[in-house]
Amino acid sequence: MKKLKFTPRKDFWLFITLGIIAVLVALVLAPFWQNTSVFFSDWGAYALKIMIAICLLVYISFCLAPKIIRGGRNVVTVLTVIESVCLLFVALGCILAQFNVINISGACSIFGLCLFFRGTVEIFRAYYYRGGESRPYPVWQLVIAIAMLSFGTYCFAKQLLSDTTILWIFVVLIFVVGALLITYGAVCSPKKSKKKTEN
Repeated sequence: MKKLKFTPRKDFWLFITLGIIAVLVALVLAPFWQNTSVFFSDWGAYALKIMIAICLLVYISFCLAPKIIRGGRNVVTVLTVIESVCLLFVALGCILAQFNVINISGACSIFGLCLFFRGTVEIFRAYYYRGGESRPYPVWQLVIAIAMLSFGTYCFAKQLLSDTTILWIFVVLIFVVGALLITYGAVCSPKKSKKKTEN
């Protein structure tokens, strides 16, 4: 907050406003509107693909890109680049699906694809760095990588969670963030001091 030059005591109204907006967005995108005749009944389904695209872009930017930059020229870095490009196309497909250009569906399949790519790359990393003195690869990370590959394949092949369930997860998270912002803004609001009158 110091870097953003926010002072909670003075800008408490900003947190309350953002919290109210987040709560309203969560209520509008909630799946219980899907079977009604309101004009925003299908906004949640469209917003889900946008939120998935945003999550993928954040994942590529903050998780995969640093690995590519620090990785150097090796097989693992090349595989990470391929992973980033494939997920970037998936994110682009989620955005273009709003315009009926590409039909991208199945949030659980996209999640499984992410796990599949990450597990595969980590297994290759374990193979090339096995027993290395400078960059050893622990066994427990290899077990996690194999589990990610297996579970990702299962999620991609079989829809464990429907899009409606995943939308509910996003909606609940947005609602919780909004409630926390409202609470934080209310706590940081300056208390009105009572002026003492002198007789």
